[in-house]
Amino acid sequence: MARLKIASLAFAVALSAGLALADTVPDPFIKLGGGGGTGDIILPNFIITSPTGTSPGEPPEGSPCILQQLVGEEWLSEAEPDCVFENHIFPKAPIVKLVFDIFGVDAATVNCSLIEGSPFSECTVTGTEAFTEVTFFDGIIQHGARFSLVIGEFPANTSFYGTATLPEADTLALSLVGLGALLARRRSLTR
Repeated sequence: MARLKIASLAFAVALSAGLALADTVPDPFIKLGGGGGTGDIILPNFIITSPTGTSPGEPPEGSPCILQQLVGEEWLSEAEPDCVFENHIFPKAPIVKLVFDIFGVDAATVNCSLIEGSPFSECTVTGTEAFTEVTFFDGIIQHGARFSLVIGEFPANTSFYGTATLPEADTLALSLVGLGALLARRRSLTR
């Protein structure tokens, strides 16, 4: 009986120690702000990879962000030491929402936030145990404007699949068609 009590007490102490240590691992985070350097984002779909899981920074703890974009059949890749990017998406459109998809990371552990100069005022994290989606919204990144990312505590070589949402092209196209129809109508009435 005494052995059972001692074993139960030892188990309870071990379990308590395990639970206390389980929360000391920092949660992964991604932050978005204003910026100064430049890595040109030229397409609405791109990939940013953090070789160490913490960017920007110097090895071994940190690393530059690696920006990858598929142009035609060729991947363009450049290291951005400060993780600062500039919107050069054709056709000179602003970015109204920025979404990052992250595979293999539990969404319940990921935090998002905004840092000084952020072009957006809101961010959300959604997903599952194997997939995370981080969305920055309620703002705008004008064509030619810069933004920065701060990534931390992710596994090494984590890739962030970015999608920049541009204003609805349909709205612009419909406006142009409507304007053209009005001009054509006006022209026919003046004859």
